Amino acid sequence: RTLPPPQRGDITRAAPKPDAPEPEPPQPVDFALLPEFKAEAPDSLKGALSGTESVSLAKLVIQSSNPELFQSSRPTLTQGYEPLVESIAKVILA
Repeated sequence: RTLPPPQRGDITRAAPKPDAPEPEPPQPVDFALLPEFKAEAPDSLKGALSGTESVSLAKLVIQSSNPELFQSSRPTLTQGYEPLVESIAKVILA
């Protein structure tokens, strides 16, 4: 067994760690993406963009009443919507 030191000054103790500072309270964040998508959309195609949005999901619908641009039987994106899709991508990447 080890005997205790003869004087109290010989006892070494680590200094206590200071308390961590209080974290900042969480700030509310607005994830309203649909208005941002519409703001960045080209003026000629803003009417073709609609959708719904919740906290966890934004559902975009790209559809135009112009029969030259909208062909519902085709599974691919009809030509003419590329600028709209690019504007959506820019908002997502920003």
